[in-house]
Amino acid sequence: MWTPPVIGTAKADLVTTHLVETPSDGLHLRSPFLNGKTFDVGVVGNYPHPIPPEVAKKFSMGLLKIHNSLLPKHRGPSPVETAIMNGDKVTGVTICEYKTGKSDSGKILAQFPYHMGDTPTRTRVLSSLCKEGKGFLVMALRNLEYLFKEAVEQKEEEATYTEEINEDSARIFWEKTTAAEIERMSRA
Repeated sequence: MWTPPVIGTAKADLVTTHLVETPSDGLHLRSPFLNGKTFDVGVVGNYPHPIPPEVAKKFSMGLLKIHNSLLPKHRGPSPVETAIMNGDKVTGVTICEYKTGKSDSGKILAQFPYHMGDTPTRTRVLSSLCKEGKGFLVMALRNLEYLFKEAVEQKEEEATYTEEINEDSARIFWEKTTAAEIERMSRA
């Protein structure tokens, strides 16, 4: 089974971790794994289902969301791909409070920018964000009390949203798409 790099980093720092797999329906969150247990903090990343309130209550300090963009820009399932397709030069990682019912909209605890260079690819950017993000998350967990105190609301008027990348959204309309847009799509 593949283990996310952040788990390895956390274990190296003697942080107790519990990895919950992601089935397509999200029902495992009501599994016996959570029965009768409480935790200090939970970290949600790349999870497409709402966390049920009865599960969220099991984390005394709450749930954190780690997201591959500088929120509120590029909320949703494809922030890196959207940044590349838009020609953005900078993306990053945001750690925010998990807010039930509203994707990627909780108070921002910490962010770090990542300069993508002139010809970023999805694979290269995600690899770099993962590599940098794991240490960033451990730093945030060590300073959680301070970060909660200094957390800032996201500016809703600056929010942008991404869509899931699928066959339809990846379709090229040759008569309407520029060569530069096609090139960025191929890298995303």
